[in-house]
Amino acid sequence: MLACEEDEESQAPSEHIKGVRMEFYYDPTSDCSRRVLCFAGVHAIALNTFAVDQRAGEHRLPTLVDGDFVLWESAAILRYLAQAHAPETLGHSPQSQALIDQWMFWGVASLQPFLEMLRIEVRLMFAEDLDPVPVNRLKARINASLNMLIPTLQASLFIGGLAPTLADFVIAPSLEAIQRPCFMKFEEPLVAQWLERMTSLPGWPPVS
Repeated sequence: MLACEEDEESQAPSEHIKGVRMEFYYDPTSDCSRRVLCFAGVHAIALNTFAVDQRAGEHRLPTLVDGDFVLWESAAILRYLAQAHAPETLGHSPQSQALIDQWMFWGVASLQPFLEMLRIEVRLMFAEDLDPVPVNRLKARINASLNMLIPTLQASLFIGGLAPTLADFVIAPSLEAIQRPCFMKFEEPLVAQWLERMTSLPGWPPVS
């Protein structure tokens, strides 16, 4: 049984595939959970949200419950919601869909591990008064990785084109979440400007 608290903002009914209000179980500290919350906020998808106490046991988070259908993994949840509410975020051709998938997979498999390592190193640095060199190296590595986005952002406002796609919603929440606690500065102006565009979208939830 999930140990959780229902959010006060989740009372509005949701119009979706099955006509039944969807439930969303999430970890408030998780980038994966935040991806879904940002996508739902921007696209006005009303979810019945439940913050889960991870200390109560091991759960697959985030998890979406739509009637009898249960789905976990943030990328899969995003696709499910996009197909019902914002199909334009999936791409308009096989090529655009493939490129969106490419950047989604890159964000999850190549970029996210370095962001998690940075969080750990920053906590250790402050808790044990350690040398900041490992933190600075990780920040440099992250900025170097983000340079891969430069050609794409030179050609368009967002990673997938002129409007936000699932790729943007996979990558942006994670970068936003490390800025303040990790004192992370994104050196490439195009990346910083893109992130500002994403976090300024109507409905984008504030970082908790």
